Amino acid sequence: MATIPISVANNVFGAKLVGGLLNSALWGMSCIQVFAYFTGSKRKLDLPIIQHAITGIVFMNTVHAALASHVVYWYIITQYGNPTSVGTIVKTESASNCVTEITICVVRFLFARRLWKLSNGKIWLALLVCVLSVANMGVGVALAVLIGQVDSVYLIFTAGGIYGVMRRTARALSAVHIVTEVLITFPISYYLYTLKGGIPRTNSLINVLIQYTIGTGGVVVLFSVAALILNVQSQNTDFGNTLYMTVASLYVNCYLAGVNFRNRYQDRDEDPISLHISQIGATTPGYSTTNDVNSMAQKKTSVI
Repeated sequence: MATIPISVANNVFGAKLVGGLLNSALWGMSCIQVFAYFTGSKRKLDLPIIQHAITGIVFMNTVHAALASHVVYWYIITQYGNPTSVGTIVKTESASNCVTEITICVVRFLFARRLWKLSNGKIWLALLVCVLSVANMGVGVALAVLIGQVDSVYLIFTAGGIYGVMRRTARALSAVHIVTEVLITFPISYYLYTLKGGIPRTNSLINVLIQYTIGTGGVVVLFSVAALILNVQSQNTDFGNTLYMTVASLYVNCYLAGVNFRNRYQDRDEDPISLHISQIGATTPGYSTTNDVNSMAQKKTSVI
């Protein structure tokens, strides 16, 4: 049996194993989060179509996890000791990339809806996010299918002609992913900031939501930037794909984290709020009782 060099095992098989393990961990987190969402009483705040969409993204994330696990199994177990498998693109890896693009698109639609609601119905930015997401998904799925037909992955990294076009298209898609995520993260943070008023408790919640938005969006951007850099600079390794394998699960977890945080706040906010008498009526004009303050807080957080 031919011996596979240690460098190849680390750079290709090791990278796929790490990516599969990371993705499995994130899939487990998404299962916990969706369980918390559907067992909570505040999920009724969302329209049925949103609840169905959340079910859909978790289902697609599960399919993605299963496909990614098969990719790892094929390279490490089925093709154990076979050096010719290093450059081979297994069909399930192409299918996994297709599911990734579709999942990201659906999650971005959910974020676009949030952006639209926070902006008081300003449609242009949310529409731009949707257009970029659909275009990204369409080109990404087509590219994944084409790459699945290539005899060796190294042709994509080194050859010219159509392979060079595929290589540049993949990098352009990664760049558009980053731009789209920035168009989601910072406007949502800005519109959350504009919701601040005279209610300290609601302002505190909004500050935390802004931190959540920037933190989760920042993680996705960092992973996408790192994957793009690795794909450009490390053409003989698969570490760029290691990060790409986790992007869909990251998106799902980021969205569910925000929704579950909102629900936990809503549950906690049902308890009586203690306010000093000097604060009542001085916080927001027209809201002079504890129930009014609760109503104001509920109204502001219901758009999240």
